[in-house]
Amino acid sequence: MIQVYLTSSSQEAEHLRMLLRQKGISSSLDNEHSSKAATAVPLIISVADQDESNAVQVIRDYLARSNLEP
Repeated sequence: MIQVYLTSSSQEAEHLRMLLRQKGISSSLDNEHSSKAATAVPLIISVADQDESNAVQVIRDYLARSNLEP
């Protein structure tokens, strides 16, 4: 597994995971339960090594539509 995105927003993480699923890319979300902790712990989206380039493209497209920087 390789990390492809970090965020502090659980909503953004779930939205990105939905977009990845729509493209047939399975992902995992690390630190999901730590996001409720007092200190900020980023949520980490990881995908299988072979899905990295496709996942990065899905995330880039999302960021471009959202006018966000990678």
